[in-house]
Amino acid sequence: MLNQYHLFPFDQVPKGGSIVLYGAGAVGYEYLTQVQAIDYCRVLFVADKRFAELHTLRGVEVCSPELLLSTAFDCVVVAAKSIYRDSIISDLERIGIAAGKLIIAQNGHICKDDLFAKNGLFTGGGSLFGNFTYAQHGEDFVILNIFKLLGIDKPTYIDVGAHHPFEISNTALLYRSGSRGINIEANPNLFEAFISARPEDVNLNIGVGTKPGKLIFYMIDDFSALNTFSLEEAYAIGQARPELASPKTMQLPVATLDDIVGQYANGKYPDYLDIDIEGWDFSVLSASRFSAGSPIVISAETRIRETAAMNSMLAGKGYEPYVRMGGNIIYVRKGIKKQLLGG
Repeated sequence: MLNQYHLFPFDQVPKGGSIVLYGAGAVGYEYLTQVQAIDYCRVLFVADKRFAELHTLRGVEVCSPELLLSTAFDCVVVAAKSIYRDSIISDLERIGIAAGKLIIAQNGHICKDDLFAKNGLFTGGGSLFGNFTYAQHGEDFVILNIFKLLGIDKPTYIDVGAHHPFEISNTALLYRSGSRGINIEANPNLFEAFISARPEDVNLNIGVGTKPGKLIFYMIDDFSALNTFSLEEAYAIGQARPELASPKTMQLPVATLDDIVGQYANGKYPDYLDIDIEGWDFSVLSASRFSAGSPIVISAETRIRETAAMNSMLAGKGYEPYVRMGGNIIYVRKGIKKQLLGG
């Protein structure tokens, strides 16, 4: 079955105009990605009632819909699934936005492979999983391809340090493709977005450590992906960027990966483990036994200087590196690499 996506209404929005997107969910993310890819128009901000939870979307500020009343714009593009559109239109008209200023795409879901190239968004043919990656370096395409080759259409996952439901997410495309899993995000400022955007996942507002208890969480800022439980990491960030040298701190509850899997996955690790916890990855993985139903695939943030130690530690747990994607290495269970490559 071909992948489907929401196509931005290029035929209704003038090129070079100033617009506001209404909706910071999956549709808003797709619209924003498309217009940014070809610098089609200027997105002033993204309006959403959950603005206090979401903060930004692809680098664009998420604001209260009330800001529309004091902003000059050409149109408001409603970026939401059809079941939500009538209530959104009513809300906008209630606060005084004229119906003539609203753009509502009529196409619903449209196959990516048919229409992306038509609008100049991407060159070349569409991949098996479409042309739309949520990950920083396209890791989600690689992950889906591994599981496709293994005959697993909807792999389960556990996303540690999930950060955002869509932004730089290795599991968002899996969720959109029908997979379900567990998202773990320690930062309470970021967590609420998962409740609304990934409601069919298990969403946990805790940290992950080497033993259960509480740890100091270093807040580089309220929404930063650099926030960490690692004092060494926080210090290194401050050394490199003096303006970030005095992070706020708070004590947060932490659990081990094994305990989380025991409580929320019946003791069996999901097919895919994604971990990106800013300098804490090696310690947490080292402490994980993987004794019952270990993951098939692991992706972990691994700096170059850490590669040898990470490879050695995971080799002892039965894994081998498959490919490096930017700052992440994707590992597979020993023996699977040969199977994937047809050797």
